[in-house]
Amino acid sequence: MTPYVALYFSPDVDELETWQPKSPRDIYIWLQMNIGFRGEVGTDLFDLMIASPEALRSHAGQFSCIVNDRLDGFPDCEKRNRNLVGRCLVARHHLIVMDYNWTELRTVIEAIVASCEAPTWEEAASKLSRYFAWEYEDYVTPGAED
Repeated sequence: MTPYVALYFSPDVDELETWQPKSPRDIYIWLQMNIGFRGEVGTDLFDLMIASPEALRSHAGQFSCIVNDRLDGFPDCEKRNRNLVGRCLVARHHLIVMDYNWTELRTVIEAIVASCEAPTWEEAASKLSRYFAWEYEDYVTPGAED
């Protein structure tokens, strides 16, 4: 089955279709999407940071050797690599763009989503999570045994 985006929204932008950045090079918005299978009830939430290279550079002070939005992949990273603060970013769940064109972005995102075809939702969601942050990634059912 082929997943599709049922809804796009952003906490940073009121109207994705008409929004324009203050500067063509200043693009840094969090995009959220409800994705599911057509004809089935329910969707899951997936997130994506859309950013221009210039905006990533201007936000670099926020980075401290971040891996998947947390430092737990490298417990001593911050202590040992203070010289890397603002200099490195492992950019999973980011889409780097040269300019903001909602029609083009939507086309790219929908092509990625459609490429994650799978026989079950779990398999499709696993593929989607390679590109987008999935609300249930790493979720463990309480009481479930490994």
